[in-house]
Amino acid sequence: MALVKDKTDFRKRLALIESLRVTPRPGSAEALRYLACHDFVYEVRLAAWSAAVRQGIALKKPLARPRYALFTERLIARIKKICAYLGECYYSCWATLLAILTGG
Repeated sequence: MALVKDKTDFRKRLALIESLRVTPRPGSAEALRYLACHDFVYEVRLAAWSAAVRQGIALKKPLARPRYALFTERLIARIKKICAYLGECYYSCWATLLAILTGG
């Protein structure tokens, strides 16, 4: 189960799915169910779903996320970074000005 939750390399999870497809083991249904529902790589979710369907496990086909959703998430992350930077600059300017005015 450790390899199922390993998020370092999706190719390892694809190889695991292929091995579970060829030779089903105890607990393989649970592993395929987890990968098909919770993995963040679409190719892994799709491979796990197809392997689960071949073994007779009923699952919904995973949906690919639209490109605009990925673009929007990246844009929001950049805006958050910029706002955090501007907030730090604003705070440091006011702290410096306050120190100058109070003589501290």
